[in-house]
Amino acid sequence: AEREILTTHATDIVNQIKTVKNISFHLLELGAGDASKTEILLDEIERRGLNILYRPVDIDGEVLRQLTQRLSPKYRSIQINPMEGLNDQALASIPQSVPGVIAFLGSNIGNYPEQEGIELLGRIADAMKIGDFLLMGADRKKNPNVIQAAYNDKAGVTAKFNKNILQRINSELDGDISLDAFEFFAYYDIKASEVRSFLVSREDQSFSLGSDRKKIHLSAWEYIQIEVSRKFSLEDLEQMGEEAGLSIKEYWTDSKSLFYEVLYEKK
Repeated sequence: AEREILTTHATDIVNQIKTVKNISFHLLELGAGDASKTEILLDEIERRGLNILYRPVDIDGEVLRQLTQRLSPKYRSIQINPMEGLNDQALASIPQSVPGVIAFLGSNIGNYPEQEGIELLGRIADAMKIGDFLLMGADRKKNPNVIQAAYNDKAGVTAKFNKNILQRINSELDGDISLDAFEFFAYYDIKASEVRSFLVSREDQSFSLGSDRKKIHLSAWEYIQIEVSRKFSLEDLEQMGEEAGLSIKEYWTDSKSLFYEVLYEKK
């Protein structure tokens, strides 16, 4: 849905960001990943001949290396300067001399509990100058049965995604966790407008972590909460922006009204 929005409205999005006086700007993307969706906007920026500095930020240096290797030969007017690190580190690096645009796509804002999300948006706003923009993706509130089915998909994609954290614990922290000893469970709390995902221990079990082989014990049906995924109305996004000192300049949605792309401006 977000890819559809960016593909359909790339020209309008760039028009909204670009001003008559400024054809150059700094584009900082938080949690860029492989930037495959951002590439749609970069293609439009390149087509228009706008000279920008694109700074993708991610905690995974290898992903950034592959991104840079793939995109750098493609563009003439876009300079790519990746940054391996955390969001707050990246926000502190925003230059004050040129107009700035921050991209925060994929409804990453939904992975923060409500108050933490508001605080993050506030820190983003604090790093922006008057007239800067924030382009943010947000998953829309929709039929709760559609949401429930997406997280409890028959192919088990979401379960595999959540269990990956156990695999990472095994590989990064020298753990000996059995992935088969956990059941994936997710539900949509319609009152809080958020999906909560858990890994539930099927049995009494113990496993070891780290060089000191620290023992962790879980009782049968004890759970580990893995993920929060919040859903938003336009009113929610407006209110969050207001609390952070941002106002919505424009927004777009897809043909099935599943997702929002919101352009905030700092006044």
